[in-house]
Amino acid sequence: MYSVLFSNSARKSLEKYAHSGVFPQKKFRQALLCLREEKPLPVSFQDHQLKGSMSIYREFHLSYDLLVQYERDDVLCVVAINKIGTHTELFGG
Repeated sequence: MYSVLFSNSARKSLEKYAHSGVFPQKKFRQALLCLREEKPLPVSFQDHQLKGSMSIYREFHLSYDLLVQYERDDVLCVVAINKIGTHTELFGG
């Protein structure tokens, strides 16, 4: 079983979105459970590896434009949630 850790940035974003009233908390908890138990995320989450300089990260969708960026360390058995936000918030634009 993996531990799930949150960066300060992810923690702040989570707090912001959780208070927005539109954050899909149930879907987020489902994703964390899958990550913790080393299970693949359901296809609807569109989980994928990022490319280029961001290739150490993976990302999944909580909704159309709400993403969670994370990395998995298989040696330490840790999943680190790095960022939560829209495409614009995470990648600029």
